[in-house]
Amino acid sequence: MLVQRLAKLLIQNHEQVEDPLVRKNYGSLMSGLGIASNILLAAIKFVAGSIAGSIAITSDAWNNATDMVASLISLLSFKLSAKPPDKKHPFGHARFEYLASSVVALIILLVAWELLKTSVNRIIKPRPITMDWLVAVILVFSVFLKLWQWNSYRRTGEMIDSQVFRATATDSLADAVTTSSVLLTTLIAHFTGLRLDGWIGLLVSLFIFYSGFIILRDTATSLLGAAPPQELVLELEDMILSYPDVLGMHDLLVHDYGPGKTFASVHVEVDATMPSLASHELIDRIERDILYQQGIHLIIHIDPIIIDDPELAAYKEKISSLIHTMSDRFKLHDVRLMRSKERASLFFDLVIPDDYPLEDDEIKQVLLRRIFDAEPDLNPLITIERGSSYQ
Repeated sequence: MLVQRLAKLLIQNHEQVEDPLVRKNYGSLMSGLGIASNILLAAIKFVAGSIAGSIAITSDAWNNATDMVASLISLLSFKLSAKPPDKKHPFGHARFEYLASSVVALIILLVAWELLKTSVNRIIKPRPITMDWLVAVILVFSVFLKLWQWNSYRRTGEMIDSQVFRATATDSLADAVTTSSVLLTTLIAHFTGLRLDGWIGLLVSLFIFYSGFIILRDTATSLLGAAPPQELVLELEDMILSYPDVLGMHDLLVHDYGPGKTFASVHVEVDATMPSLASHELIDRIERDILYQQGIHLIIHIDPIIIDDPELAAYKEKISSLIHTMSDRFKLHDVRLMRSKERASLFFDLVIPDDYPLEDDEIKQVLLRRIFDAEPDLNPLITIERGSSYQ
């Protein structure tokens, strides 16, 4: 791949794509190649269109000139997203890439709209299609170059996890499909006399509309705060629970502030008799390891757990069996027992899935009735939680 070969020559430590500087240099390199290839394609089409007197080639040249806008947006987004944090943006500027992806998606939707209008007009008012072999050669060259752009943007986007490159790859693929449809309908009309350009253009415009909508939807989801991938949640769970002194974890929240800017918080349960300095060293070690291995800035809250209280253990087991009669998807944590002369109070947090049909108050009332039936002298104090990433 050309990008990889140039990266070896131009980017220091090119294999360390997690490094923000290396990632920025990959973005600048691929954006520069996109700008250069679109300039080349536009120049060839302008010259060929002028020589052949073909308005079709000249119009497509203007289309490639506007394609440079998407590459310029990509280049600008990498420059801006690499800016260090400041007072107004303490988590950095990495979400500029999501904004850039939105702009590219809007460009794709605009292209789809223009193609849709042209196609509908051709269906209503069909026109003769003339075959020009110079036009055909230029179109074939354009398709191959756009497919190269698509593949390069796609692979680079996967390598450095860039949403804006995934959007730009879709833009290049849409151009390739559009140009291919023009070439196909021209050949069909030349050899069969059938005028299908309007109908095929209509289908292509709907395909481009769909592609642009998917990009815009995914980008909006990232900007609004998407749930973390389940694979990431499970990886963090396995890493945190792998430490011998960690008894459990809950309330894992992951916040995405753009590529390479992920922050998380979690409650980690340890033995209440563990010395404070030892527990502090434990959470520091976990935070350092996850930052090094996952690139995630993790903040840990320690929850001390009493593990040698038989009465508390018996209550916890009984409550667990009761909540599982409602749903085996419920999770129990932060179970604490407060004793008094009148009665014992049991505090606990109950994590329920977001899609569970009952309201929080209904769940609490049902569970309280079942607890009172089983333990009439117990005073349960329940905190309902929804939406935790760790469920």
